[in-house]
Amino acid sequence: MKFVILTIALALSSASFAGIKDKKAKKMATETATSEVSKFQEVCGASGVTLNIDFKNWESKYDYKKLGNDKSKVIGWVGSLAKEVLDKMWRLCKKDADYKAEIAKIKTIKVSGLDSQDEKYSKFKIADGGKTFIMELVAGAFKDSYLDSNIKKAWD
Repeated sequence: MKFVILTIALALSSASFAGIKDKKAKKMATETATSEVSKFQEVCGASGVTLNIDFKNWESKYDYKKLGNDKSKVIGWVGSLAKEVLDKMWRLCKKDADYKAEIAKIKTIKVSGLDSQDEKYSKFKIADGGKTFIMELVAGAFKDSYLDSNIKKAWD
């Protein structure tokens, strides 16, 4: 009987610990991504930009065994990948005045995970007449070698 109670107590404590790990990973991801917003605004001529991360797909949709990584690690990587996208966007602003003019219109950046974890490349869209930039990142939130070309496709 004591063994059963101890097992249940351990299961409950590890479940709450996992929740705390995920909460901390979300906070870290958000801080990491938003740390690049100032540089993005400065170089691209944008102002008042807000960045929001919707963790819904990472919370409940993806199979982490299939991804081969711990849920909280992957959630933490979301911020790094979003930051990399912003880095590539401000570098694009430095190189191309036409893209810079369009990117400067952005007021809101919405980050989410792709609907399918089997998709291999992130997708980007423009909405609200150019005021909203939508990032749909790969499920594993790991490197995406096609970011540069896929970012540009948002304006095609």
